[in-house]
Amino acid sequence: MPDSTPFPDSLPGPQGSGPGKGLDCETAVLYRAVLGPVFDRAETWPALVERLAAKGFGLAIRGGRLMLTRTDSGGAICTARFLGHSLPDLAQRLGKPAIVPCRGRIAAGEFRIKRSGG
Repeated sequence: MPDSTPFPDSLPGPQGSGPGKGLDCETAVLYRAVLGPVFDRAETWPALVERLAAKGFGLAIRGGRLMLTRTDSGGAICTARFLGHSLPDLAQRLGKPAIVPCRGRIAAGEFRIKRSGG
């Protein structure tokens, strides 16, 4: 599957309106199939964030939760836990992430990643 394949943002559904709650079953399976190996193979937070970015995704803290986001819009898609990768489990495996708080937002932050050559 090409990396440029567009994925939808979370869709409103009968179960609620939170990220991931409105994703249909087929889309959820697709996210897990495509992004699961990215999470599984990552050995560091920077590696995880960079590999997700290569597929058009990012990670951010929103409402105290680790969220998968779209790099083009910043929109939250679903929680990492929804994809089978909780923040505590990832932190245990990858170490403590470096998070920069978002001003004016409660329990929100962006990942601080040192770029190669910078």
